[in-house]
Amino acid sequence: MEQLSNAAALQQLNYGSVMDELSSAPIAKWLQSGQACRVEYPNVAEFITARLLEGIFEIEADELKREIISLWEQVNVERY
Repeated sequence: MEQLSNAAALQQLNYGSVMDELSSAPIAKWLQSGQACRVEYPNVAEFITARLLEGIFEIEADELKREIISLWEQVNVERY
């Protein structure tokens, strides 16, 4: 149910479209539309795990905030 709701919201906001059945034709059309992009996210799980092993509660809030901002600055978006 959640995925259907997410899909409907994305379609309503013009951020995506919905297919009732998986088909390569709409995907190929989307890839050729210029809207497709590749997004590489930092390894958030690795970051969280490392901080937990280090004792995240002992890290100063400002330091943790700087680390999180630095982590999200690593997001790489490549347009096709």
